[in-house]
Order: sequence, then structure tokens, then C-alpha cells
Amino acid sequence: MFWKKNKPNLKNSESLISRKYRFCSVYISTKYSQIIFIPWGKTGNGAYAEIEEISVDSWPCEFSSLQTNIEKTLNLYSEKHEYIKGNWPSYKKSKAKSQKSYESDYVFINIETDLTKPYLEMEKERITVTARPTQLDTSYKLTGTTHNIDTKVAQLVLDIFSACERIRS
Repeated sequence: MFWKKNKPNLKNSESLISRKYRFCSVYISTKYSQIIFIPWGKTGNGAYAEIEEISVDSWPCEFSSLQTNIEKTLNLYSEKHEYIKGNWPSYKKSKAKSQKSYESDYVFINIETDLTKPYLEMEKERITVTARPTQLDTSYKLTGTTHNIDTKVAQLVLDIFSACERIRS
């Protein structure tokens, strides 16, 4: 019967492993020729806040440095971070003159470990990249997932950023 389907048995093939969660953001602005790499930390109440160790590069940047900076920023993720009210490190590092300019002139891209399904023993970390073309219009949400191999994450970030730019124009 259709309601008695057996779940696949993975015990005989490969064992499942757990992965550590990592999360960061990348904010890109063609107007200001800037890319900002923002690490995040989990606060005591379960929310997330930006960590001060933000790095900035010119945009467009070298493809290999994009992958390197993403990996460094993911590694800065913290399970315990203290939130300081009114502290917005990425806005301070940006070239935007106002909060409205910051929210409209930058494409906000989130990068995180994909924990939606279990990992097999030899499987590389899966990374999910999501973005909205603008913060003001939530009609579109772009999502992609790839394994953290070579420069695949950097390529996915570039592809999603390009799609956001096309939607904006």
C-alpha cells in the first residue's frame, strides 16, 4: 500500500555524519564598487548579529579571492556572540551615505551550511546561497545550493548576483 513505504536504509552503504552550521553574508554594490563580507554570530536569545571582523574588497574582485574571502568569513561564524544595540558594522564599512542608500544600492546575499538533509560520510559540505534583488520588494527570492568544492560557491554567488542585477534593471 502507498502509506506503508519503507524509508531507504543507509546503514549498509555509508554512515551519516553531522555537520557544523556556518553562516555569513556578502553585500555587493556596483554603484560603490564594493563587496562586504560579513560574519554572523548567534546571540543568547537565538537571534543573529553581525560580528565586527568584516572584510571589504573592491568590486568586481578577483574570482579566487572571492572564494577565499567567503571561506574565511564562514569560518568566523560564532555560536556565542554578544549583541550590541545600535551597532551595525557592515553599514559603517559601506560607502553608503544613508541607511536607505545602503539598503537599495547593495545586493544582500546570505551563505549558509545546508542542513536540510543528512550528509553521507564522504560528502563535502553543502552550501546554500540566497538573495533578494532588493530589500524593499520581496517578490523574488533566489536560492541555489552547491558543494563547497574548489570555486563552486563563488560561482554560485556570482550567478545569483547577476540574476539580481537583471531583475533590478
